[in-house]
Amino acid sequence: MKALVIPANPKLTFSIEEGEDGGKVIKAGIGGGWLEMVPLPTEDVILWCDEEGKLKRLPVNARAQELWLALWGKSSFNDVLVGDVVLTGGTDEEGNPMDVPESVIKAMEYLPQ
Repeated sequence: MKALVIPANPKLTFSIEEGEDGGKVIKAGIGGGWLEMVPLPTEDVILWCDEEGKLKRLPVNARAQELWLALWGKSSFNDVLVGDVVLTGGTDEEGNPMDVPESVIKAMEYLPQ
């Protein structure tokens, strides 16, 4: 499975992480912790973060936040994404995450690095 990692640290660039076990790839991408699936208005992309990120006082992930708000609309949420965030594709019939679409990887080029 191929995933796109958006680090909370703005000095770090996006990265592509790959592995056989999607859960392990996602967990490594967010730096451990409980996985939380964040709703997006599309079924072919899933955003993942650390469910306890706010309790851990992880920093706001401004780039992931910008993407989330661009997809949902700026007035839709009063919430913020914190910590490193992982994007994957949708899930297969067994609920396993699939590769992040190439179109998403290309679109990330337009967000500030």
